[in-house]
Amino acid sequence: MNRKHVTGIALLLALGSVAGMFALVRASGIAGSNTRAATDTLVQARTRQLDRYEAGLRSRIAQLNPKPGTKGAPAAQTAPAATATPRIVYIRPAPIVRTGQRSHEKVGSGSEGGHDD
Repeated sequence: MNRKHVTGIALLLALGSVAGMFALVRASGIAGSNTRAATDTLVQARTRQLDRYEAGLRSRIAQLNPKPGTKGAPAAQTAPAATATPRIVYIRPAPIVRTGQRSHEKVGSGSEGGHDD
């Protein structure tokens, strides 16, 4: 190989290595720790929002289902009567039986293989 070719290939490999390291550092987040802080802030904000939503749901459930003995609750709650679950019985359909001669079956018996002379 020519000395110019070797130098050119070495430069291309070095350039590729530098670009690969740059991409690796950028993708792994080693260079910028401020992105982690931004992510933490977003997670905390979303957690607060979900907590508020959960508290609203719990208060709505409490309004719809008041506890016995409180204002607006029925005097005595009885357990619903246990209903018998219907029994399901699966009955298999009758098998389909087909009779008749198929074209690939041999007709007759003998050593000729079913062919007539």
